[in-house]
Amino acid sequence: MMFLKKSLLIALLLCLICVLATACSNEDADIEGDSRGDVGDGVGDDSVDLDLTVMSGTMVYSVVSDMMENPDNYLGQTIKASGTYYASHYAESDLHYHYLIIESAVGCCPQGLEFVWSGERVYPDDYPEEDSTIELAGMFNSYEELGRIWYYLAVDDISVIT
Repeated sequence: MMFLKKSLLIALLLCLICVLATACSNEDADIEGDSRGDVGDGVGDDSVDLDLTVMSGTMVYSVVSDMMENPDNYLGQTIKASGTYYASHYAESDLHYHYLIIESAVGCCPQGLEFVWSGERVYPDDYPEEDSTIELAGMFNSYEELGRIWYYLAVDDISVIT
């Protein structure tokens, strides 16, 4: 898992370089029993603070990049987003980690938002198929693991779009 998290951080840095390199383009710029805390703090769509589903690809990428750079600014906010579902197993902790992968506007630099789905769910039976397009809303929280602070969305419900 640590390798995956390091890989995600490297991917985020590469994505930032990609965005900076394409900033001058003419593209439309519209605007499970673990240390991850109480997952019951998720929220539904009715109280969303930040809805990424209504933003252009460029704006979504910018906001998610800012979330990775300045996560404390988003703690406690409810965020709605859509993207591709991805799961990863970390053998050392024997935990599955779940991610919403959000593509960049130019398709080169995906960003991953970890999420924890509330309730007693069993992976893979209760989760969407890998690579499904999903939409979720959740409260942005943090937890400490392996001596670092990690950020995630605590969600109550996931909708499979495709």
